[in-house]
Amino acid sequence: MPKQKARRKGYRKKKGKEIKKVAWAEEDEPYRQALIENAKAYAKAEHVVLSAKGTVICDIQYGLSLLMEQDREKERGVSHKYELSLAETPLKESLDAARILKERTDLVAVLFRELDYDDNWALLESCRILDEVVEEYEKSVEKSISEEREKLKNQFETLVKKNEKILISDIEELQEMLNDFLMVQRTGCKINKQNAASLLKIYKCQTKYPSIKANFVLETVLQQHAIITILEDAPGTINSTLKSDREGENDIIPTKNRQNALGKYLLIKKTANKLLNEMNKYRKIVDEETRNDLRDQSIQITYKVIDIFYIRLKTQVLEPTYQFFQAGRDVDARLMQGAFSEQEVKHLEVEACGFPCIALFGNDDSNQRVYTKAKVIARPKKE
Repeated sequence: MPKQKARRKGYRKKKGKEIKKVAWAEEDEPYRQALIENAKAYAKAEHVVLSAKGTVICDIQYGLSLLMEQDREKERGVSHKYELSLAETPLKESLDAARILKERTDLVAVLFRELDYDDNWALLESCRILDEVVEEYEKSVEKSISEEREKLKNQFETLVKKNEKILISDIEELQEMLNDFLMVQRTGCKINKQNAASLLKIYKCQTKYPSIKANFVLETVLQQHAIITILEDAPGTINSTLKSDREGENDIIPTKNRQNALGKYLLIKKTANKLLNEMNKYRKIVDEETRNDLRDQSIQITYKVIDIFYIRLKTQVLEPTYQFFQAGRDVDARLMQGAFSEQEVKHLEVEACGFPCIALFGNDDSNQRVYTKAKVIARPKKE
């Protein structure tokens, strides 16, 4: 029997038909690259379409059917009933993607009509290229989104930490300002013993006035009393300020801004005077120059307290709250600090609380975030 002629590699012979190519020929590489570039363009166009709200892949198929109908009507010399150039979103984007698919169809047709490729193979190969490129593009988009998300997350966390750091710094500054302002344990300060004793009683302190540590306890109580005095007056100050900020037309804004700035200062000064008068009930400063300094300090402290407790806390991502601890409450080293050790804590309770604890309070330790612990004086528990 005569030997059969060897079939060329990469060719397929159909029954009764000439041999067709079923693998890429080296000289046809430009056509393969054209299919890849077409697939990349489609992947981007498809992403644009599907990014629009309420769109599905069928929108592109609908766009393709409109284009094909338009071509048929052109062949028949009939004007198309739809003016596709006037299409709006999302049909416009669907038509863009459909035109790319139409170009791909033309490229595939060239493969089997002009370059002797098997028609089934050409169709399957073009689909394979398209699927691979689209899948690769989707992965790159997901990766890009994930990286951008991570970047934004890191920026957000950095901003949160920065805000927290600034808040803690401002809290520490306020604590120092209050210590300088109260002056209970300094020379040149006379204590009204009767009023001081009454105040300690109001705050349920066991310390009697006068006694060895009475001034220490009094200064701690006055710190809380000063903050509460400002906070009780703050809502009226803030509401009046907000009301004045909303008044006025655009053409008089510069004038209103000056008026509002003066109004805010006067409201702050009013609260500051109330604070100063309240503190003077319990201690009197002998030196006149020091008294003048305290007037300025009272304004700064009033502004700082309102800024921290009524504004800054509310601008945190998770809003912390503040808490003063009443006398008689068990000492909790997680939320309080003072002159005591961890071993002593279980035998101690609060005698006086100065600055409050500012924290995100939760039911367990994992949910808590302490910005600053409460400043407390402890006393032994009663047996």
